[in-house]
Amino acid sequence: DEAVRSFKKESKEITEYQVLCASQGITSHLFGLKTSSLKALEQIIADAYKLAKERQAFVVKDQLQP
Repeated sequence: DEAVRSFKKESKEITEYQVLCASQGITSHLFGLKTSSLKALEQIIADAYKLAKERQAFVVKDQLQP
């Protein structure tokens, strides 16, 4: 979970993230819409959070069993 948070924070500081945020068309730019690449990155991060929470719950459950 901490690794995912760290990646999310650090990724916003690199040039490649700014490229993903850059609008490709005038409509996207005018309306401030997210690019499909940025949406995909956000989905990857959301999936990583979910997986980290599931793994954490599994470890806790495993530790509680006799």
